[in-house]
Amino acid sequence: LNMLTICMGKDLEKKKIFFSLLHPGWVQTEMGTDQAPLTIEQAAQNILECLQAMTDEHQCKLINTCDGKKMTILPF
Repeated sequence: LNMLTICMGKDLEKKKIFFSLLHPGWVQTEMGTDQAPLTIEQAAQNILECLQAMTDEHQCKLINTCDGKKMTILPF
């Protein structure tokens, strides 16, 4: 996924298409268990907040959306 994000992001950037990889964090799902700190609703809200706050600096990056608008760029 890391290489895909970089390659697709660079290719799509030429066509003015924004491309990044979003990481929602540990979410309460069957796989995440009920011990996860985020509900599905919270994770979805955080992703929406991040999408609205993204700028060009987030192009081709892995973004941690666990804290909503306080998103962080994670290293590949």
